[in-house]
Amino acid sequence: MCREKIRRLLPPVISSFLCFVFVVVKPLSNLGGRYAFLCYTSLLLFCFPGGTIGGQLEATLLGILFAASGLAWAIVTLAIAAYCGRTYGADGPEARTVLGLGLAILAFISGFIRSYTPRLTLASRIGLFFPVFLFTSEQAITRVTSRMFLEQFYTALFAAAFGLVPILLLGHRSSGPALGEAIIGTVTSVYDLLPIALAAFRDGEENASTPPGWDNSDLPDRHSTRSRHDVLAKTLKSHTGQISPLLKSYSNEIIHARLPSTQLRPIIAALKAVSRNPLLGSSSQTPGERVQAALLRARQHSFSRPTSSMDRQSRGSSTPLHIDGQFAVELDKRSGAAPFSLQSDTSVPKPDPRLVDRSTELSGWICAVLTLTGDRIAGVWCWTNPLSAVTSPDPSAPVHLNRSIGAFEIDLEVALDSGEGISTTLGDSRIGTTNRTHGESESFRLAFHMVTLLDLGRDVLKLHDVVARVTEAAPVQKRWYVPYLHRWIRSRADAQPVDVLDHSDIAVEQTAPVAAGEACAPGPTEGLDFVQAALRREHHAQLESKGRLQTLRLLWRSLWDCHTILLGKFPQSSIMRRTLMLLVRITVSRFLHSSRHSRHSRFAFKLSLGISLLALPAFLPPGTPGRIYFRDFRGSWILASYLSVLEVHTGAIFRVGCFRIVGTFVGALAAYIFVLIARDNPYALVTLATAFSIPVSYIILFTTFQGAGTVAGITLPPLLFLNYLGLSPGRDAFFLAWTRFVDIAIGIVAAVLVGCVVWPNHARVRYFSAVYTTIERLTAYHLQLSRDNLRSTLLYQPDQKIYATLDRSARRDIAWARTLVAVQRNELSLLPRPIRLYGEVLDAAEKTLNILVEIRLLRFSVPRKEVVLDVLPLRRQFVSAVLNNLWACGQAFKSRSPLPQFLPSPRVALDELTQAVDVPLTEGRRRTTSTRQAGPSRSRSPSQSDLGKGGNGSKQELSMLYAMAEYEALGELCDLIDELVAAARILFGTQTFLDTAMEQPYID
Repeated sequence: MCREKIRRLLPPVISSFLCFVFVVVKPLSNLGGRYAFLCYTSLLLFCFPGGTIGGQLEATLLGILFAASGLAWAIVTLAIAAYCGRTYGADGPEARTVLGLGLAILAFISGFIRSYTPRLTLASRIGLFFPVFLFTSEQAITRVTSRMFLEQFYTALFAAAFGLVPILLLGHRSSGPALGEAIIGTVTSVYDLLPIALAAFRDGEENASTPPGWDNSDLPDRHSTRSRHDVLAKTLKSHTGQISPLLKSYSNEIIHARLPSTQLRPIIAALKAVSRNPLLGSSSQTPGERVQAALLRARQHSFSRPTSSMDRQSRGSSTPLHIDGQFAVELDKRSGAAPFSLQSDTSVPKPDPRLVDRSTELSGWICAVLTLTGDRIAGVWCWTNPLSAVTSPDPSAPVHLNRSIGAFEIDLEVALDSGEGISTTLGDSRIGTTNRTHGESESFRLAFHMVTLLDLGRDVLKLHDVVARVTEAAPVQKRWYVPYLHRWIRSRADAQPVDVLDHSDIAVEQTAPVAAGEACAPGPTEGLDFVQAALRREHHAQLESKGRLQTLRLLWRSLWDCHTILLGKFPQSSIMRRTLMLLVRITVSRFLHSSRHSRHSRFAFKLSLGISLLALPAFLPPGTPGRIYFRDFRGSWILASYLSVLEVHTGAIFRVGCFRIVGTFVGALAAYIFVLIARDNPYALVTLATAFSIPVSYIILFTTFQGAGTVAGITLPPLLFLNYLGLSPGRDAFFLAWTRFVDIAIGIVAAVLVGCVVWPNHARVRYFSAVYTTIERLTAYHLQLSRDNLRSTLLYQPDQKIYATLDRSARRDIAWARTLVAVQRNELSLLPRPIRLYGEVLDAAEKTLNILVEIRLLRFSVPRKEVVLDVLPLRRQFVSAVLNNLWACGQAFKSRSPLPQFLPSPRVALDELTQAVDVPLTEGRRRTTSTRQAGPSRSRSPSQSDLGKGGNGSKQELSMLYAMAEYEALGELCDLIDELVAAARILFGTQTFLDTAMEQPYID
């Protein structure tokens, strides 16, 4: 670890030494002129060498490009100001106005770029940093010279070069090895986790196979197995979470490999589908500590209600109510035992021994295919596969896995032998009001467990097919691949992931299915002739268009049509003229509305406003006290401090500001001491400054308060080299250190005030908005899933893509919300925040999305007539209950308002649905059993013909098993909705109108 830190510290220390040498060597410092001391400042702010070679190349190119662009804008503005100075007099109000206006416009552009594309944060800062010194020091300009551009450009150019050279020699070559560790680590985690997850299927704990590296002596009881299951599940989640940012970084690099990074995307998509299997999740499905506290609190509140009022609500009521706290009775069941396979206090009912053997065989071939898949991936991208050292890859493993899946499908019918019905198992396991055995209550969980194992085998086969298709097309020789700029420009930096999309980006069809015989509502084009229908469709397409290019195209076409009409080409069409003018006004109104409410425009305005106000003394008439103060105290550093401290999030400004004030004091104190020691000796100056750069680089690289180290390094060079460069002759060192500390402190305080007063952007508010967007995506996903399920046919191909879109958007929103939670964790706040509860809400939302995906897969195999079409009203009632709860939670997070006191209970609706479905499914099972017993005796082992048919003989039994698994998944969905409701009630409270805890007399 110490050697790794030293290796990472060497590039910034070497770069710092080169920057200080650039300042003291006269031929080099003459290139930078009076701005030569800004070389080290530029290195710290814009191109600090702390990453990979690709990242440093990107920072170097962007820094030089934006520095040149900002200086070019400054030169153009100075040329206009020089013309005004020659025409109206030097240092006149016209020239000062031009300079101030040019600075404000450049600040607005820089702020907008920084907010719109966080990847360009450093580049946008450097584009404003250097022009600030030109705008505030050339008020009396009458002529533009090349020196004004070249001095600062050379300083930025040498700073970028000094940051690039050491990283080329000592830095990481690429993020490819780290990406390989994450991908292969995911495959390895699945390989290690599967045997432990299947431990409940074994005859005994001692017979459970263990992954490589575990000793059987280390498995004394089920608690140890469950803890290791949780450790491996967390490791799998960690590896999976690292893949996306590493792939994004790898895609933006110039790579030398057999295949480009784009070929990894389908592999990673298939691998994530494998890792999301419920069988590989955490064995402990207990809610988080804060959600548990919310459930217990609600349960205690529910216990204080009168018994009579509780008895009035029957479980089979047609209008069930979700009373505040009623869902808390499930906590003991869920916290006392794991819901899937690893139970601590009770024993899972063991399936048929042949099914145990089949599951063992299936898991073995899944591991073999994973080994083969990981070996192929590692072979093409030159990574290391640790599984190859454990077992040699078997090329025939996919064929055996396919046969094992077919055999497992046939033998799954034995899973139904231990249960009699759906209502007696699922309903009792959920509500706990009927006497039953533990084996009956676990039948549904057993079915869900076996179905997920079967799905895991299919997902692994799909992963192998994708890897085989990609790797077979790989050339033998390595090639150079250049990234695509159109993908890079909108990608976010690693520190700030993808932003939340607007709710209107995904249009979800809101039409519900209608029963037979009901008349559908007429559509927007029904009842119209062909021409009118075409015009109406075109009109709706224009109104629903959300793309920027499409909006600009429509705006231009409207303006051009209006232009031709106003010119008189169609003087007779007054109606058309009014219509087009109305469209133009509507378009302009929408543009102005979006501009006013855009957070990018607001941040740009805050940056421009602060820069303009702080630079106002520089543009006052000559001889005024403000102008004299700004000149003597070098007020340009106030602007530089302001633009570097102002952050997008208001809470982050407090934290950054406090750290930067401390760093400013430390840097000014160190500079004062170093000047007293070194005087004007260049060797001593370089030595002391380089020694000071070591702790500065360490703080930036290995601590969470990087701002303190950055501003300390920024404060040092101007104070240390001003007298040596002859820029402040005769000035006392203490006076220089004090004035610099005051300047930077003023900029920090100004950034804090502007960030808190002018359109504050709190991470907490944006977190609630992100959670609302996530719940809205979940609601749309469940709505589309229910709409497709309640149709009379499964042919709904036009709506297939919406699932992938909603899934991708929901996961992106969850990732962005987690980033906002991390921001809040580092913010300074007067009031304590439930940060852990915020994280648990996101965990529940992510689990809800995963269970919805699993429900969608299960519904492809359920018997639709018995479990869907025959109980359609009850299905709709359950869907309505789920949607009402999700919608209420979403609105609570959106408006930060209390929830209603009463909500419809999806659990009661599910129980009613289960009771209605139990009878036909039980009769179907008995008919299938009697038919099997009356037919010719056959072996329980599947024949080759059965394997060739893929288990067609047990299709009916499998459909019943899938129905049981679906109801188990729906029960888990109810649990997760309860968690979301409980968390929302704790965060925002309950809008009560009926005191259910009021004392009432006992009525017999």
